[in-house]
Amino acid sequence: LPILGQYIYIERKANSMRVCEIEVFYDKVLSIYPSVNVTASDQHGIASAIWKPVDGVKGISNSNSWLSLVSSNSWWRLELPRRSVISSVVIYTRPLDSRKKSELNGFVVCVGDSVIGNG
Repeated sequence: LPILGQYIYIERKANSMRVCEIEVFYDKVLSIYPSVNVTASDQHGIASAIWKPVDGVKGISNSNSWLSLVSSNSWWRLELPRRSVISSVVIYTRPLDSRKKSELNGFVVCVGDSVIGNG
């Protein structure tokens, strides 16, 4: 079901969090966000800048993704230009490495109208 909101908040409560690209379908169009605000709990070095998940490049390499520090509560937030009807949020991460669990395990996606309380 579509949901109304201006903020997309993604968190993972264990280890680190890697996001290669995020697509948000809102108001019946796909957003590539040339001028949205993004914030994050932290970032693992300069190469993993917080804007990389919204750069429009669907690369799945380490150099084309945001990676948080290892912590108990990693998060990343996108602010849309206005309150919108959000029909879908698609998260891209690296392919599953046979030695690791899925990098999407433990992800929580919230949509809302406030930066307080995770959306």
